[in-house]
Amino acid sequence: MIAKVLSPFQDSLLIMKLPNTIINNVQSYANILMNSIFARY
Repeated sequence: MIAKVLSPFQDSLLIMKLPNTIINNVQSYANILMNSIFARY
């Protein structure tokens, strides 16, 4: 019974977490890119 209530809640938490992880990955990748560009000059 509790698992049936929790599973949609956990799914929504995962859906909410997913954009955050994507944004964090993009930000860290952009930081690495900018650092490598600025390191050349």
